[in-house]
Amino acid sequence: MRNIITSIIETARVLASDFRDRIKSHFDMFFEPETNALHSVYFRMPWTRVELFIERSSVNVGFGYERDGGNLEFFLGKVRGVVSIETKAETQAV
Repeated sequence: MRNIITSIIETARVLASDFRDRIKSHFDMFFEPETNALHSVYFRMPWTRVELFIERSSVNVGFGYERDGGNLEFFLGKVRGVVSIETKAETQAV
């Protein structure tokens, strides 16, 4: 009986760890080490190639946007963000 309970608990831990790792590949938050304030957020939309990264700065970075290849970088005062669309990797014949 004790062995069954132990295996159920271990299975629950493994499932929770796998779920956390899977979510972390699509969503993550970064905090300032000194103040523990939210610094930036990363989000990857599931089943797409679109990624979003938003970062808060202590200085004003201005207003506007820049377009570079598959990336769109925008500036909104103290907030800077990047929207990125991954391109499919081309396979090379060997």
